[in-house]
Amino acid sequence: MTIRFSCKKCESVLKIRDEMAGTKAKCPKCKRPFVVPAAPTKDAPPEQQQEPEESLEDLVDMPLELTPPVQFDTDSGLDPLDVLSGPALSMSATTPVVGDSPKPSIAELMREHEANLASKKSRRNKSKSGELEDVGAAATMTAGTASDALTRNYDQKRGKASEPAPLTREERRQEEDKEAMKQFAVKGGAALAGVLVCGYFLISWMFSEALPDLSYVSGRITVSGEALGDAQITFSRQTAPDGAEMGKFGATASIGSTDSDGKYTLMFDAVKKIEGVMPGTHKLNITTSSGVSYILPPDQEIQIVKPDETLEINIVL
Repeated sequence: MTIRFSCKKCESVLKIRDEMAGTKAKCPKCKRPFVVPAAPTKDAPPEQQQEPEESLEDLVDMPLELTPPVQFDTDSGLDPLDVLSGPALSMSATTPVVGDSPKPSIAELMREHEANLASKKSRRNKSKSGELEDVGAAATMTAGTASDALTRNYDQKRGKASEPAPLTREERRQEEDKEAMKQFAVKGGAALAGVLVCGYFLISWMFSEALPDLSYVSGRITVSGEALGDAQITFSRQTAPDGAEMGKFGATASIGSTDSDGKYTLMFDAVKKIEGVMPGTHKLNITTSSGVSYILPPDQEIQIVKPDETLEINIVL
């Protein structure tokens, strides 16, 4: 006697031998696990001939396999019961499935595949970044080395270009002669300058006249109480002090010029701007720039100047 079973998932109708009742089996088409129901009695209603409800403990989580479904052709005379009653079905029915490790589902396989791809991509990126860093470092080192080499080569060429060509024996001799002349000119010029300076002072001392002992006279000239400006006063030496000889300077006179305030200072040598007057008895003479000469009173016309004396002689007219 056979048991007719209708799969609730793919609605395939299976014929199973009654001795398989109560065992676990799978639908050959959709691979849905089920428990083979007991053989119905003749008096049982049709609804009792269907597959009883399985509990969660009787079902095993089996992954869907990507295999084409099995199509049973009922018209060809192939009885599905022959397939289910074979040794494979008997073994699967008699062997417990609960103890076996379940196969991973498609979602788990996809997640594992994506994780493997991400890991490979990460390793590939790390490898590429490391290669790029190595290539960058090598390129930098190569660029620096090439730049240094070019710089050294340029410096060497520039140094060679700036170096003068070697001199011949004649050119070297001429350069040595020029250098000797320069040294002689520097040293000889300094020595010659020293000789000339010494000679000048020596000649000046030999031909210079010794000045006599001079006295210094200054004062102010007024006419009717007003200053006499732009006038010339002359001290003409008449005699030497104490009746001594006049000497080689004799009657050399000293001359002074008044300013706007009538002040004057006697000059022994107006050209060399040597102030002073020779000691002795002097006769005074006052003349304006217009040629007018003044007649001095007798007490002012004659002045006596002693040696090494500084006098202030004011003339009042």
